[in-house]
Amino acid sequence: GNYIEIHYFDFHSLNSHLVRTTLKELLLAFNNDDIVQCHRGFVVNLKFDFELKGNAKQRELFYPDYDISIPLSRSFKV
Repeated sequence: GNYIEIHYFDFHSLNSHLVRTTLKELLLAFNNDDIVQCHRGFVVNLKFDFELKGNAKQRELFYPDYDISIPLSRSFKV
């Protein structure tokens, strides 16, 4: 509910950190147009070069450098 696992890159390695907050509070704290919610439980930084994969029914953002797939909800795809 109120815990978020943040994944970030630090000198080309993928790290994670657990924070006690909500996604809504996190988005307000960043207050940045590049950081957007793409799914009910996911927020991404659009400065990274994601590939859009999938079909009209199910889509995902794919980051090929680290083989990471993040779901893209139809309600957040705009």
